[in-house]
Amino acid sequence: MGISLKASGFIESLALALACTAVVLTGYNVGAFEEMELNTLDIRARQFANAADANEDVVIAAIDESSLRTFKENGITWKWPRDFYGVLVDYLYRGGAKTVVFDVVYADPDIDRRDSDAEETDGAFAQAMKRAGNVLLAANLQHDRDLSKGENPLVPGIKFPRMLAAPNIKIGERPSGVLPIPIFQQNAYGLGAVAYEPDKEDGIYRRLEPFVEYKGHVFPHLGIAAYLQANSIDRVHYTDERNLRIGDLEVPLDTNGRFLLYWYGQGGPDGVFKYYPIHQLIGSAIAEQSGEKPDVPATTFKGKTVIVGANATGLFDMRTTPFTVYEPYPGLEIYATMLSNLMGEHFLVRADKGWVYFFVLAFAFLICLSFLGLNSIRAAIMVSAIASAGWIGASAAAYESSRVWLDVVTPQVSIMLSFAVAAVVSYWREGKARKQLRTMFGRYLSPVVVAEVVEKSDEIELGGKEITGTVFFSDVKGFTE
Repeated sequence: MGISLKASGFIESLALALACTAVVLTGYNVGAFEEMELNTLDIRARQFANAADANEDVVIAAIDESSLRTFKENGITWKWPRDFYGVLVDYLYRGGAKTVVFDVVYADPDIDRRDSDAEETDGAFAQAMKRAGNVLLAANLQHDRDLSKGENPLVPGIKFPRMLAAPNIKIGERPSGVLPIPIFQQNAYGLGAVAYEPDKEDGIYRRLEPFVEYKGHVFPHLGIAAYLQANSIDRVHYTDERNLRIGDLEVPLDTNGRFLLYWYGQGGPDGVFKYYPIHQLIGSAIAEQSGEKPDVPATTFKGKTVIVGANATGLFDMRTTPFTVYEPYPGLEIYATMLSNLMGEHFLVRADKGWVYFFVLAFAFLICLSFLGLNSIRAAIMVSAIASAGWIGASAAAYESSRVWLDVVTPQVSIMLSFAVAAVVSYWREGKARKQLRTMFGRYLSPVVVAEVVEKSDEIELGGKEITGTVFFSDVKGFTE
C-alpha cells in the first residue's frame, strides 16, 4: 500500500505539533527539565574529559594527608606556623614561578607557640610575599556574614582591575567578606574572590561568577585573578551580558553572566593536575638553603602557576562536581580548572535557545505528520527513533568537537510527547472513521462485506472510478430452460 499525504493531514499535523511544542517549551522555560539536562551535561563532561588538554603550567601544592601526618610526627600540628608559607614562597620565587595563589583565607593572626612568636611568623610570610611580588591571596566574599571569623577591613592600595561595563551589566554583590589580615593584604600582589555557588537544581558546582563586588570594589574570581597577574593585565571589559574581554581574550558567559567550567577529568593527585605535597616542597626548600640536594628542585616551577590549598579530607575543602561520582573533588581544582580554561581558551558555550525552539517544533511536526498525514505508524516509529538517536549523537559530537552544550532533554521530551499525542489522535480518528463506514454500509451489505470494506478502507474511494474497459455479454446454453 502506498503512502499519500493530504492537505488536511498536513494542517492537522501542524496544528497538533504547535500544541505539543507549546506544552514542551512552557516546561522548558520554567526550568522543568533543567535538572535532567544538567545530569546529561555531566555525563558528557565525564565521557569526553581529556586530561591532556589541561595546561601543564598549572600545578598544585597540596596541604594533604601526608603533609599533615609528616609535620605532626615532627611535633608540628595544624595550623602550621605562618613562616612555613614564607619558606614556600621564597622557594617558588627562586625557582621562577610565575604566580603563586593561596586558596587559604588568612583571616586571623597566627598564634604564639612555645618556640615562635605570632608577629614574627606573620611578618616572615608577609615579607616573603613582598619579595616575590606575585602572590595572590583568597578573599571569601559571602551573602551572609561568617560569625566564626573577623571581618578585616579592606586595606587601601589593593590592586583591582579596571572594569569597563555598560550600565545594564550587573556585577553580583556580596555584603560580607572574610579578608586576609591587613599585613598580608599590604604585601600580597592582590586578592581573588572565592565566592561561588552551586547550581540550585542539584547543588553541583559547574559555573562561577567572573567578578563580584564588595564595598564598592570589583574582585576578580581567584582563577581570573591568577590569569590577570600572570599576563600583566589590568583592564577587563564586559562587551555585553554574555561576553567578557580580558586583555585580548574573548570569554563567553552564560545567560546569567557566569563562566561555564569545561572539565578535564577527575580531581586529586591521580587526576588532571600535577600535585606536590607541601611537606615535600618545604623540605626541598630547606634542603636547598642548606646546600643539600632537594627532592624537588625549585626550578621545577619555572614559569608555572602554583595553587596552594588543601585536599586533605579533614580540612573540609571538597566540592560536589560532575566528577564527585568517582571521588571527592578538591575545591582548589575548581580554580585550577578555570585558570586552565582561560589559558587554553577552552570555553564551554550553551547553544542559544532558538535552536531548542526550532528542533522541538521540527521533531513534533515530523512525528505528527507521520501519524496524521501519512497514516503510517511504521514511519512514525522510524522518524522518532532517528530523531532521538540523531539528536543525542549530535549533542555528543558538539560537546566533544566544539565544546558546545546542546540541550538534550527538551527535544527528547518533544519527541516522546508528540509520539504519544499523535498516536492517541490517530487511533481516535481511525476508530471514528471505521464507525462511520459500518453505519453507512451496514444497511445495504452483508456483515462479511462490511468487515472487508472497513478493513480496506484506505483503498476505497467514494464516488467510484472512471475507467476505460471492455464489457463481455454472454449466455449459458440451456441456463433458462
